[in-house]
Amino acid sequence: MLRQLRAQYARASIVAVELSGAGFFVDFAVPSDVAPVDPADLVGGTAHLELSDVPSGAGCVLFVSDGYLSQFEGYTYSGVWTPETRVLSIRDVTALDVARDRSAG
Repeated sequence: MLRQLRAQYARASIVAVELSGAGFFVDFAVPSDVAPVDPADLVGGTAHLELSDVPSGAGCVLFVSDGYLSQFEGYTYSGVWTPETRVLSIRDVTALDVARDRSAG
């Protein structure tokens, strides 16, 4: 399933990027000829992001809706994510837990 999500990402287009103040949202569109994943609705995965101008850092989460990659959210633990904010490093990556999410639905 993670392989299928990677294939979706490779074909996805970014349709919107929105700064929320404490982070951002990226909305994706995946072509309909790409296979959907099962389970169809998932939320999860995470990583710690070290940022250029937010000392507390940030995290992130991935959203899958109706079988397709739909949104990625980045958020600060405290502080403001501005257009000038840069990601300096990514660590402590936790993949989307397919087994846990499958049983939760």
